[in-house]
Amino acid sequence: MESLTLQILAVVISGLALGLNILLGLFVRSLDRKTSKIDTMERELDAKTGATVDLKLAGVIGQVTAVMTQIGERVHSIEERLQGGDHRFALLADKDHSLEIKVLQAISELKDVVATKDDLNRLREEMRRNG
Repeated sequence: MESLTLQILAVVISGLALGLNILLGLFVRSLDRKTSKIDTMERELDAKTGATVDLKLAGVIGQVTAVMTQIGERVHSIEERLQGGDHRFALLADKDHSLEIKVLQAISELKDVVATKDDLNRLREEMRRNG
């Protein structure tokens, strides 16, 4: 009888072990499905996030490009104005030099016409002698 009890006990334990193995297998399979679903969701999220980041980055790049174009246009405009100013400055420098020469010539001519202090003193002396 003891052996029969042991055999029944062994069958019951084997049945329990089989039942636990089946439950554990079902649990692992369910866990595997959930893990697979989570992995799929993560890949989809990564793809959507990447697309969103790419879209926003493209927008920022577009804005930066527009600003850089405006800056380039302004710099070009300033360069043109500076070149025009350089030309105008050169014309004014030539005109200034021409006027300076004319003023020096006029001063030279005035020196010939205007009497100096020494000339006036000599004239006074001559008038005293003659006078």
